[in-house]
Amino acid sequence: MTKTLTGTARFANTGEGYARLAGFAGKWEDRRWAVEGCRGAGRSLAQRLAADGGVVLDVPAKLAARVRVYSQGHGRKTDKDDAVSVGLAALDGSGISLVTADDVLAGLRLLSGRREELSALRTQAACRLHRLLAELIPGGMRRELTAGKAGALLARIRPGDEVAAIRLQLARGHLAGIRALDARLKMAAAQISALVAATGTTLTSLFGVGPVIAARILAETGDVSRFATRDKFAGCNGTAPIGVSSGDQVRRRLSRAGNRRTSHALPMMAVTQIRYPRHRRPPLLRAQARRGQDSQGSAALPQAAAFRPGLPAARA
Repeated sequence: MTKTLTGTARFANTGEGYARLAGFAGKWEDRRWAVEGCRGAGRSLAQRLAADGGVVLDVPAKLAARVRVYSQGHGRKTDKDDAVSVGLAALDGSGISLVTADDVLAGLRLLSGRREELSALRTQAACRLHRLLAELIPGGMRRELTAGKAGALLARIRPGDEVAAIRLQLARGHLAGIRALDARLKMAAAQISALVAATGTTLTSLFGVGPVIAARILAETGDVSRFATRDKFAGCNGTAPIGVSSGDQVRRRLSRAGNRRTSHALPMMAVTQIRYPRHRRPPLLRAQARRGQDSQGSAALPQAAAFRPGLPAARA
């Protein structure tokens, strides 16, 4: 079947540009939108089109680049060539998924990202506080430091000169920031737990997977049906081993490719399982027996599932 380019135009990434885009596309009644990278740079446009009732197809960037090279005979990137290759990939390529409007998974992605940002800010503030305490207290400080211990130490310090007074002032400011961040982290964790429970996922039944890790896996995976096989999913999240054999020696190692957020969350579960083997795992408290929350409000520890961690099949 011959493909014919019936029209081209450029539109600014503004509200006015979006209105012009809708007017330009209005002359085609039966239309579909092909957007490159709907989970990345093209997410905003794809979600706006989907919210307006359009049929939006998510074209992977690698597939569009492959079509551009094979159809044009070169790898040059221009706006026109990119647009044509994305459209051709949507027509003929496999692995194209349909974009749906944001749902609870989008909320999990936002909250998970925000929690990571808050954790990074807290780590930064804690490091600065530790540095100042090491200068204020002879002999320095131990690495294991909590906000309560830091507050008690600062209350006992009596600065002997103006420089020490400034250090103490800055340390108190960092401590106040840490406590504020702790409150915001607690709020974000509560929101994440509520949204994860609303999804009805069974991920949290695995030992080592709490609401935070489950939220990251769900947010990055999205609709799991977009993966044809479990091996494809393992290749996407970076857990499928790849061959590093040499001669008659057959060896494999974990891939460093794939979604880095998911490939970071999954080993956290494995580390917990290694740290607490089945015979050493802490038992459930009596108040946690119904998988709810204990009297202090901390998340209940799930029952250990009959699960043996292992590597998926090798990537094809």
